[in-house]
Amino acid sequence: MSFIDRLQTASYKSPSGSVHTFAYTKLERAVEHRVGVFEFAGIDGTLHQDKGVGGETYPLTIYFSGPDYDKAADAFLTATKERGPGVLVHPRWGKRRVQIVSGPTQVEEFVRGAGEAIFNVTFQESLEREYPEVGSASEFGVPADIDDLEAAAADNFGKNVFLETLADINKFKDDMLVKINAVKTTLAEAVAPVDEVAGEFFKTLNSMSTGLDSFVSTPSGFARSLFNVMRLPARITGRLDLKLQGFSGLLSALVPPSNPSPNRATKNRYLIDGVVGTGAVVGVSEGINQAITNTSRVKRSDSGRAVITVPAITSGFRTRAEVLAAALYLRNATSAVISYLDGGQTLFKSSPLFDAYVQALSEYDPLAEVSARVIKTALDLSFDLPTERKITLPAPATVPELCYRFYGSVDDAALDYFILTNGLTGDNILLIPRGREVVFYA
Repeated sequence: MSFIDRLQTASYKSPSGSVHTFAYTKLERAVEHRVGVFEFAGIDGTLHQDKGVGGETYPLTIYFSGPDYDKAADAFLTATKERGPGVLVHPRWGKRRVQIVSGPTQVEEFVRGAGEAIFNVTFQESLEREYPEVGSASEFGVPADIDDLEAAAADNFGKNVFLETLADINKFKDDMLVKINAVKTTLAEAVAPVDEVAGEFFKTLNSMSTGLDSFVSTPSGFARSLFNVMRLPARITGRLDLKLQGFSGLLSALVPPSNPSPNRATKNRYLIDGVVGTGAVVGVSEGINQAITNTSRVKRSDSGRAVITVPAITSGFRTRAEVLAAALYLRNATSAVISYLDGGQTLFKSSPLFDAYVQALSEYDPLAEVSARVIKTALDLSFDLPTERKITLPAPATVPELCYRFYGSVDDAALDYFILTNGLTGDNILLIPRGREVVFYA
């Protein structure tokens, strides 16, 4: 494979999701070092402070030609006016999140080179802003955002599945059944605590398994049904650990087909995986958001000690470490899904299906935004939670003695909390022996 084979189809996706492919000639990129320069009176020489490098810049001369060049050029110019970063698929250096920093300027020749529009524009790679600067998940209405995201994703899935031959249909049905069974296996434990939810979960999946033919005529129905099923664990309060374990199993199963070809069946497989991946990230987001809602913030006594209530251990987060671990899990899950789908884009780059594949995934872009809002809320919460601390007792001690020492209280809530968090049973509740490690939160 030569460098020609590794070139990608050049395109720009605007912040709103419109995709514009273009021709080009020369390719450039540049990096600028951020260096602080300090000079001092009476001292020869210069002191430099290396502050790192800025984002790579990509100056491009872009061409639109052909009988409809004017429409393509006008659409591109409109897209460049949108605020915020877009996505540049650079023919040489691949996919980049970029901000337009110069131009575009447009030139059209009508004496020589009629029927062509030429743009000069400079893109600069933009940092991924993982967390919104303002606003929390609840303030932005994450459940409503998820409803809109899933509705758009299901419709887009239905429009872009290819089912032109009997072989396409049979492979599509096989792939759907594999994912239905995977959801049933991995999320069974997460819905088990509530019989009503578990009953609806298995009833819906069994109905989907026996009704695959209906999804051939209405593929969007498969996406909607699977999204609904994967949101059922969020109806159960608590046990975030079971939810994350279940969705982790689905995410780990997002493995590209072996020796894939850029054909209709492979495209359908990637789109089905996109539905499952989106459902998993949504499920994790809702589970974490629910745990955040059920978390008791730390109150401080006049002495500064943490005053902790029991509900924090039963259905929400107990410590700063727990909520930060959940936020990191969600971030990694979102990145895994997006990276997997981007891999499909690389596979289809030389295929006539490329534009359709990119368009099919356009509705998944808001997924990262929903995820980021939940992560932002989790980070905000982390500052209101205690950190876990451990000590080894130098001498025997009673529970009330330690509760008063750590929490400044010996009321029932403090005693119960200390016993639960340390797993005390039997004689240890009366007297904790010397050398035993105990945890407390401050």
